[in-house]
Amino acid sequence: IGIIFALMFLIMLPYNEETAEYVITTIIFLIPSFLFFWFGIWASKKEKTYKPNIEATNIKHFEKSTKRSLDNHTNLNSSSNPFFSIETKRSTETTASGPPSDPEDLKLLNELSKTQLLHWCDGKSYPVDYPSYFSYDYFINDADSIHKNWIDSGILGPPTLESLLKHKKVVELKGILREKNLKVSGNKPDLIKRILDSNEYSLNDFIEDGNIYTLTDSGETIIKDNKPWLYYHTLKNKSIIPLKLYKQQWENLQESWGFVPDGRDINWRCLQLLKIQVKSYGELSLVLSAMIDNLVDSKREDLIPDFALQVISIDLSGAYPFLAPYLIERVKQIPKDQLQERFYKAYDFVKVYERGNINGYLADKDKIFQYILLGLKDIDACNKKLEKINSL
Repeated sequence: IGIIFALMFLIMLPYNEETAEYVITTIIFLIPSFLFFWFGIWASKKEKTYKPNIEATNIKHFEKSTKRSLDNHTNLNSSSNPFFSIETKRSTETTASGPPSDPEDLKLLNELSKTQLLHWCDGKSYPVDYPSYFSYDYFINDADSIHKNWIDSGILGPPTLESLLKHKKVVELKGILREKNLKVSGNKPDLIKRILDSNEYSLNDFIEDGNIYTLTDSGETIIKDNKPWLYYHTLKNKSIIPLKLYKQQWENLQESWGFVPDGRDINWRCLQLLKIQVKSYGELSLVLSAMIDNLVDSKREDLIPDFALQVISIDLSGAYPFLAPYLIERVKQIPKDQLQERFYKAYDFVKVYERGNINGYLADKDKIFQYILLGLKDIDACNKKLEKINSL
């Protein structure tokens, strides 16, 4: 449009004999040309930033809004990713040729393994047989000497009646109380306090082995300060959460909150970061499945059905589509009148990732929904149909 105005100006120029007319013509034709030229530049820049801004907005909503078979092959394979590659490298090194070669990884693995060993030794006798995972997974080949050193240094010490009772299960504590016709109501601390206050038992009533050692105050402090490592040890999805990322988010949360965070909160923060970093739908499926595990641990059952729908959207888009019974059981918790709307939202949240640097595409929304409806009626029939279609 600016060029048209400029050409019109040049055409009209010979007819402008007076200076005043020349100035007026200039104002009429040149200034709009510059305005349209400036608008074109602005629109060009806006076009370049539009899609990323939309993507960021959708991912932000996705964050506010997932257990499938890990052997389900999809056409959404994992690709290189800084977060994933760190863990892949560590896993390869630790399982194939020994401890990680990276000094920082080795230091963190040592923190994790020593914390887990100390926690395990609490309430155990010495000497004792140690679980094989300390050697195979954590490369502790001198657990006996480490255990002995903690006893000699006062981190582990002779038990008290209270420390022994802490190692008993609630059902065992209630059994102890019933022996003396005492109340069995309350939580575990209440039961322990009632036994101690009764003065009916002594330490000798519970010691079968005189070489038992429990955490002293200094040992309790060590466990308290390193408790997130105990949660990491139990993670089903730790293969996708590098030690470096976990410790980084641990420190960030501790600095913000002023106290040692819960391992579930650290895990959730790591998974949120990994979800933004994924490069394929295969990686996204793993992260979402891990988020379901976290929600189970955190007792946030109400959020799980929507995450399950997100994973299903990916699973049914793979080269070997499969509807996991675990996921469809979660979907059954959604009221029928809400199912379609919530599925479409879950599908759209996952679809957002195609606007980024992700490999693969989701299958048709309505086709996936039809398989979900079939799976809700008969999961076996649904998977047989999927298998038959895949074999064609």
